[in-house]
Amino acid sequence: MSLTSRTHAEDGRRVARLSFRNLTGDPLRLFLPPEPFRAGISDFWTWAGDGEWTYESTPHPHGYAINEGDFPLLDRGAVVVLSQRITLASVVPGRRAPGSRPELRRRPGLSSGCEARVRWTYANRGTRWPGGSPTLDGLTLPLFGGGDIPLLWTGSLTVEGVWTIPPDPPLEASPPSGARQH
Repeated sequence: MSLTSRTHAEDGRRVARLSFRNLTGDPLRLFLPPEPFRAGISDFWTWAGDGEWTYESTPHPHGYAINEGDFPLLDRGAVVVLSQRITLASVVPGRRAPGSRPELRRRPGLSSGCEARVRWTYANRGTRWPGGSPTLDGLTLPLFGGGDIPLLWTGSLTVEGVWTIPPDPPLEASPPSGARQH
């Protein structure tokens, strides 16, 4: 397992990339739902030296039905890479003039150019997806016949590192309410 980072071109947020390599002698399966639905499975934390770890993963518990494609099989030596966007700056709440850019403010200790410790934990404790659980999106469906998921890896992996905080991304001004775009 290794951790790298880059800046996402579309929105300037930092993108953490976690690589898994199957070093076993047998194929294995990982549970890898899409990024917005990984809270509790793939958790990212930052620490700015103030003694507090800050949770970066944002849970989105509704709007997606887990399926068998979310459990890819890795052959011996195969690599799979997860990406997860994180936001180190937050928009300052309040009113602003039409067409003006929102004010960004870094969390304390996470200013541009500073180094912060990061921790990413990937964990899977489940071994089956029997289906039948009620959700806001309907009942879950049984996967892999509802029994044990074949070759599914269970456990917890953690990687830590130090990242240099990127500069704040430029923000495009929003058009005033009611304005027409061409």
